[in-house]
Amino acid sequence: MDKQEFNQSMDEMVFPEQKLKERESIAMLQAKKKKRSVKRWVSSTVAAGLLLTSMLGAGFLSPALAQTLTKVPVIGSIYLELYDIAGKEIEQKQLANSIEEEDTKNGITMKVKEAVYDGNRLVVTVEYTGSDGLLIGEKGEIHQGLRYITINGNEPELAIGGASSDSVDEHTVIESHQYTMEQLDQFGDKIDIAVRGENIFGQKGTWEVAFPLEKRSDQRVVVQPNERVETKDKQYAMTVKQIAFMTLGTRIDLGIDYPTEQDKNDTWPMFRYEVIDDKGNVYRDLKLQVGATGENGREIMLLLPPFKDVPKSFTIQPYDDHDGTTHWENHPITELQTNVTLP
Repeated sequence: MDKQEFNQSMDEMVFPEQKLKERESIAMLQAKKKKRSVKRWVSSTVAAGLLLTSMLGAGFLSPALAQTLTKVPVIGSIYLELYDIAGKEIEQKQLANSIEEEDTKNGITMKVKEAVYDGNRLVVTVEYTGSDGLLIGEKGEIHQGLRYITINGNEPELAIGGASSDSVDEHTVIESHQYTMEQLDQFGDKIDIAVRGENIFGQKGTWEVAFPLEKRSDQRVVVQPNERVETKDKQYAMTVKQIAFMTLGTRIDLGIDYPTEQDKNDTWPMFRYEVIDDKGNVYRDLKLQVGATGENGREIMLLLPPFKDVPKSFTIQPYDDHDGTTHWENHPITELQTNVTLP
């Protein structure tokens, strides 16, 4: 299947809305706590498709459901079907590199179609085909086994990581791996990628497709505002450490300060966030993802879509979500609202 045929197959994909709602009505927000157990929040509403974990298969927001809920029509792009925050740019600007490398065992072929990397994010699209069909459950769940990616031989440390997939037909499944690295530029300009699979689609065995990938730097503006605000009681503070405008997304690194006893009794805060640019555009829900890059929520990374031009300013507003309700937008922490002027 060449790229034109591949894109045409994407145009023909059909996603039954009710089935998706039944299958994936819960979005998981998970703050990574290094060397300690993980604190989880589960909401009954879709909350930006956040998946704050380096494990694949731990709970994904269906991209097609995301499109339905935001009333954005499914337009046939693989990066929009399998929702990626930079999907529009990847498709329109043809940013992804064609890979077309595959591994076949026991009638199952794992083919890496495309990949793109910008020093902050890595997106890899994989196609699985089965000569006798793929093992899919009665309710539409896909028994994919273990699938993961290594960079330069190791599983990368991530701020946000996950894979989203759906079936084209009984013989074909498309999967999109979407990684945001724990640190900006933690790898070099050239990286070695390996997509690995173990016991996939009911078949025992291991699959591997390895390939080199060069970093794209079509857009790169990095600023370090170090803007700090704190509450009047000096119990909480937020510092905007770094903002990076990259090809595959806009990264905002925050430092969060809170009383040390909250580390000990495991009551440390995990805020929700909203970002507004100088033109009044609001970034939240599906337009904003949140990752943890440090212990207990002290280092937070916000991911926004890519910008064509650097805005004049960002206003960053945290919200209190201590009770995990669906009405967090009613609890802004106004003392921590920060306005950052950009060059």
